[in-house]
Amino acid sequence: GLPCGDPSNYNDRMLGPITANTTISTCFGQCSTDGSCETVSLASVTFRVDMAQSSVTGDVTVFGGSINGWDNAATPMSDPDGDGIYEVTVDLNGGGHEYKFVNSGSDEIFDPIIHGACTVTTADSAYTNRYLFVEGSDPVMTDAYCFNSCDLCIADGIEELEAIGFDLIPSVTSDEATMRFPVVLATSRDVYIVSFSGALVDQFSIPSGVESWSLNTTEYAPGIYFVNAQSAGLATTRKLVIVQ
Repeated sequence: GLPCGDPSNYNDRMLGPITANTTISTCFGQCSTDGSCETVSLASVTFRVDMAQSSVTGDVTVFGGSINGWDNAATPMSDPDGDGIYEVTVDLNGGGHEYKFVNSGSDEIFDPIIHGACTVTTADSAYTNRYLFVEGSDPVMTDAYCFNSCDLCIADGIEELEAIGFDLIPSVTSDEATMRFPVVLATSRDVYIVSFSGALVDQFSIPSGVESWSLNTTEYAPGIYFVNAQSAGLATTRKLVIVQ
């Protein structure tokens, strides 16, 4: 989502025509050109995946471009209490992060339609990955979805899902959408509207005691967005498509 990244090419850096000897003096993960670096506060992100319905014969790992350069064996996860939920904590910069889980050497394979609720697909439709947006430096804990799924797979996670989960109706709109919560909110929720490129376009808080919340989308440009609701280190994200 940074201005020097090309959203149509995996958000890689982009550079205009070169007509003379040129020196690029920048900083990792930033767009500066004079060599000066902004201080970056990292967020502690705990990735979680539920392997209760999968056969695990080797290591369970997580991989992603910002996590470990898409090295599928570099970041092992563990399940010390034996509940089937594997976890690992990684320090990450704020912004959007794509990732997948790996079971015994085989990574998740997502269908962009079936698994659209928790994934993004590259502009060339070559890759579909899980997506997480990190805001600031506050700790984040992902939902413990089933391996290769956007849903919880064991009863132990139902209360957690109800506490933070919501439906977005409709998910394709031109003017308005409604966030519907399955239970009345006991605490406030921080909501972030993020563009497909990972840029934060809006943020607000929903107070406790709310069952539904209307989103006015008339100010958003047509495109794909992600509506992320967070509270107490838990987060749920729904995809929103704005059309003309």
